[in-house]
Amino acid sequence: MNLIYTEYVLQRMAKRQLRKEWIERAVCHPSRIESDEVDATLEHPLAPVP
Repeated sequence: MNLIYTEYVLQRMAKRQLRKEWIERAVCHPSRIESDEVDATLEHPLAPVP
């Protein structure tokens, strides 16, 4: 999968020590999906990190 990472996202990933492969796995194979509390058109794919 080809995701486009904004500079903001890359900074947040670095701060949280998240790897791109973990993000891509969560997007492709989420453990659960939560609706956004503010924008009903958005969903958040979630997965545990190793």
